[in-house]
Amino acid sequence: MHDILLLLSRSNITKTQAIYLTNTNSILMARYLSFLIRGGYLAREFRGMTEHYIITPEGTHFLSLLIDVERAMRTFRYRLTS
Repeated sequence: MHDILLLLSRSNITKTQAIYLTNTNSILMARYLSFLIRGGYLAREFRGMTEHYIITPEGTHFLSLLIDVERAMRTFRYRLTS
């Protein structure tokens, strides 16, 4: 989810682009996107016949929380190995 939100914070992408850029499969991506849309973290936008996903303000906040947790975990892992 972190990777999807990070990609979308930079530009709007399609589901296919998200699959390739995050190196995941379509079934898992569908589950992630469904969760993120239901939670209000992503929104769908149609451009012609193409569906794009955009990050919402809630998604930006959720991403910042995930980044904070990731940083804390790195510090935690560092302390365990020191």
